[in-house]
Amino acid sequence: MNTSDGDSIFNEWDLYDSIVQFNWMRHRELATAFRDHLEMYTTPIRVLDLGCGDGWLAERILSACSVEQYTGIDSSQAAMDRHAVRPLPGRDVTVAGRNLLLGDILAELPQLPDADYDVVVASYSLHHFVTEQKETVLHEIGRLVKPTGCFLWADVIRSNAETREEFLSRLTTEISERWTSLSVEQRMEAVDHIWKCDFPEREAWMREELARWGLAEVQPLFRDDFFGLLSFEKAR
Repeated sequence: MNTSDGDSIFNEWDLYDSIVQFNWMRHRELATAFRDHLEMYTTPIRVLDLGCGDGWLAERILSACSVEQYTGIDSSQAAMDRHAVRPLPGRDVTVAGRNLLLGDILAELPQLPDADYDVVVASYSLHHFVTEQKETVLHEIGRLVKPTGCFLWADVIRSNAETREEFLSRLTTEISERWTSLSVEQRMEAVDHIWKCDFPEREAWMREELARWGLAEVQPLFRDDFFGLLSFEKAR
């Protein structure tokens, strides 16, 4: 849920909140899939959240986990202000520490130490980077995940046969015809945003690129025609 200052759709909180409230981008299903997967961790974990937004997701997916340290990165001050007033993530607030980094993901990742995180999460943040930038980000993620850790990537995902233009055309139809809880103006704003700012990748590319950096796909935790959550672990 990246909320960079250049992405006006996410600075208009009424629109963003409506998309989440009415589940147009499957936030509820994704949150459930994240949480169910993370329940396997029985000891305190260190979590890195890329494009953490206002903390809506972290609050829900980490509710069953003991969190030793939570680090969130986002470039929106408004999002960070909302995040900072939420409860600390995790079931044990006496354990969790929260470190919110205001900045660009590409700039912040190289400053973080090697193999320091049990779980790296990216939810609707990486599709705002073009392919070459994603390659850099995924390389960094491979460096940051512990040998026993995982990377959970939720995003818009193209089918393997689709171009960006074909995928965005399908998504435009979906938004225009089905996101009926939004006004016509809001739907037009959402469509304008995806054509300007969204660069989704093919599912096969996501797997292949992460394999280059030592992260092997375990399983898709959620997938529909537009959105998905994929789970990757350090190759052993």
